[in-house]
Amino acid sequence: MSRSLLFLFTFMALVFHPDRSNAQSTLSGMLFDSTSLAPLSNVNISVDGVKSATTSNEKGEFVLTGLADGYITIHFTHVSYRPAEYHLNLHSTAILPSIYLVPASVKLKDVFVTADRLKRSSEEIPGMAYTVSGSKAQVYSINNSDDLLYLVPGIRVDRDRGIFSKNSSISMRGLNGSYRVLVLLDGAPINKADGAGINWNRIDPDIIDRIEILKGPNSTIYGGSAMGGVVNIITSRDPGPFRARIKTFYGTYNTFGGGLSASGAKIKNGKGIYWSVNGFYRKGDGYIPVADSLKDSLDSKTYLKEIGTSFMVGYQLSPESSVEAEYDYYWDKRGDGTFIYEPGGSYNQYPSHFTRVKYQSRLGRWQVNATGFYQLEHYLRQNETIKKQAGKYTLYKTDSRRTDAGLWLTAALQLNKGRRLTTGFDLKSGGVEASDLYYTSTDILTNKGQMDIGAAFAQFEMPVLFKCLFLEAGIRFDAARFHGGSFTIRDPGALTEFMTHYPTQFHDTTWLAISPRLAFWYHTSSKFKLYISYAQGFRAPTLDDVCRNGNITKGFKLANPALGPERLNNIEAGYSYELSQKLRIEHSVYFSFGKDFQYFVASGDSVYTGGNNLKPVLQRQNISRVHVLGTELNLNYQLSSTFLYFINYCYNHSRIVSAESSNGKSLNGKTLMEVPSQQASTGVEFRYKWFMAGVTYAYTGKIYADDDNLLVNPARTETGIRVSANYLEKLYLSLNIQDLFDQRYTDNKGNISPGRFMLLSVIWKIQTM
Repeated sequence: MSRSLLFLFTFMALVFHPDRSNAQSTLSGMLFDSTSLAPLSNVNISVDGVKSATTSNEKGEFVLTGLADGYITIHFTHVSYRPAEYHLNLHSTAILPSIYLVPASVKLKDVFVTADRLKRSSEEIPGMAYTVSGSKAQVYSINNSDDLLYLVPGIRVDRDRGIFSKNSSISMRGLNGSYRVLVLLDGAPINKADGAGINWNRIDPDIIDRIEILKGPNSTIYGGSAMGGVVNIITSRDPGPFRARIKTFYGTYNTFGGGLSASGAKIKNGKGIYWSVNGFYRKGDGYIPVADSLKDSLDSKTYLKEIGTSFMVGYQLSPESSVEAEYDYYWDKRGDGTFIYEPGGSYNQYPSHFTRVKYQSRLGRWQVNATGFYQLEHYLRQNETIKKQAGKYTLYKTDSRRTDAGLWLTAALQLNKGRRLTTGFDLKSGGVEASDLYYTSTDILTNKGQMDIGAAFAQFEMPVLFKCLFLEAGIRFDAARFHGGSFTIRDPGALTEFMTHYPTQFHDTTWLAISPRLAFWYHTSSKFKLYISYAQGFRAPTLDDVCRNGNITKGFKLANPALGPERLNNIEAGYSYELSQKLRIEHSVYFSFGKDFQYFVASGDSVYTGGNNLKPVLQRQNISRVHVLGTELNLNYQLSSTFLYFINYCYNHSRIVSAESSNGKSLNGKTLMEVPSQQASTGVEFRYKWFMAGVTYAYTGKIYADDDNLLVNPARTETGIRVSANYLEKLYLSLNIQDLFDQRYTDNKGNISPGRFMLLSVIWKIQTM
């Protein structure tokens, strides 16, 4: 604790004593029209407290001289444009980034691209849509990209080991499992067909521009996995000529690393190139995730080492058209908490490649978007164990290649009288080729399979009453084919011989899904929106469940190639109301009833899987029905230009209506596991000149850790704080503390959380015209 306090006091000493001088300085820059990107002349430029002013020339250029060093506010005014401000800590000579003024005739709206893959105003979306700015990562206690979702009501983030978690998952709307939420990266899906999860660790929060969240079933536009909602991570695109950032950090558990990014653009008259490159590195010794009273000699630290890079280049064909390509690479190694003989002990690795190509344009009344994507995750695992009763040592390694590729085509036609038609075609293919190689026996297990999905959808919107009541109706057809499935055992030994008695070759199967949607919404301005909707969503079966036999905690799992999709019907109503420029309220109520939910069913057989006791033979089947009744409330209050306060609350009554557990007992009336009935969070952010701070407090209600509701994880709270300061708008220092009061908790696998985690960061920013 003494080291932590010394660390904190040293940081504060650096932060709160920035140097100031009274030297005379010069300020210059360029001004452009935000829609045509043409240079702006005759714009008035003035500075608070300074009598002298200037105007921009025909090239949009301006120069202000004789300014005193320190914090200043620059005003830009023009009779045909909306007024704008820019805040700056001036020191010597400064060049502003390009300033874009919005024409006065243009009504400013929140632009949201996730609802139908194309740009539209958030007030035109008949549902709950949230946007989290990437800049919040510099205000609140954020270490990973998924931490930003703590700021959104009703989203549960499962990251029990903090940054040392081998992965993270998110869930929403009273449903468990990350496979029921679709996650996009710049509009391209990154959920895997094998397992349906994503690797949040590979997404650097420092390059996020914003995250858009769309609640409730959205399978009409997006198909599978979107039954709970859609999360779209949108990375930054810099309109300026050049910008760079260098970052380094150090913190708890000897965690250290850094990042380097650069971006720029050369765009003239709406045409030109833009680009970005980013890289990050993080390493930490980790901690032992076992309570002191339960530790033994085999327990080890959950260390981590990771590196990620991304490259993006785009070309602006016109102010409304562009084409861009992106490539990401990620590599990591994370200890699993056990070390016996092998170097590194038990660990997991997720080397990943991701490629995306996107074209978007406006052609007359048509708005079009084409996105192609390819993802390869090469999952590697080393696992070593000793059976406590028999004392038998086992070592095996998993090598799994998971691929996902596809093409999404979307087009929207703006018709007369406010009508709009959106159509699209999707093709997506996911595959897996995996093997488990045992080094303490002769066993080699392999499985493979492929899932191909094709889909077409259409959605129509129109005003139905006085241009304030609107209708949206849509439908989507998905057709899927599973093929090439097999599970093989070579040289079976004592551990796997029993598996040879079960099917290892799987027949091809097909299934269909239809996803309708109907919604009405009412709004007269951006201040008030009221909606009611019905939608059906689905999630496809994962390849792991349809083509892989294997041991699980509950018993021995049989693959089920005939497994079909889960389906969810959702009825919802909600409103958003801006009571004033400072206060905004959003509230929704929903009832979901799902059918064909997948649960393990006991076959009646039992086998020895290498232990001392018989275990049941299980298979996932579409046998369950569930009901979810919930409500979400969100309030944002801008106390002043320096203070912002938010509070949100979510309640879910998630119940199994019809199902049996793996041991044959009825689950009727049981609560869905891993779904808290109540969640709440609140926070405040403070910004003043060179200082910034953010505090959050989150509450998660009790969670059942099993289907039978016998194991309970108690309710927990967590407080986070971040304080930061900048010097000359170039050097940034920040101290980030998660779990401020060191309230450790235990997850459903018996692992304890890392507790208080502190990180000191230093960032140097470079910017030129």
